Amino acid sequence: MLEAPSRTIRSGASGRVVRLPADVTLDAVLAKLCNHRPAGATIRHLPSGMSCGGAIALTRQGIGYKVQVNWLTGGVEVVPIN
Repeated sequence: MLEAPSRTIRSGASGRVVRLPADVTLDAVLAKLCNHRPAGATIRHLPSGMSCGGAIALTRQGIGYKVQVNWLTGGVEVVPIN
């Protein structure tokens, strides 16, 4: 779970929390609907293996990575931002 206001990322498996430094920029592209319901500020994985899809970009000092979640396959890919 990523909480933008508190700049934290929490693991769903272990509960471990990582705090993003103040100079890290966070941008997200998220679905408006997920499984016929309002998605809010989430990227959800569904029991079918599909996902709501979306992308989260983290950048710092001109270097960054984008975490992309494919809506059809639920696959997650981390790619450098050029």
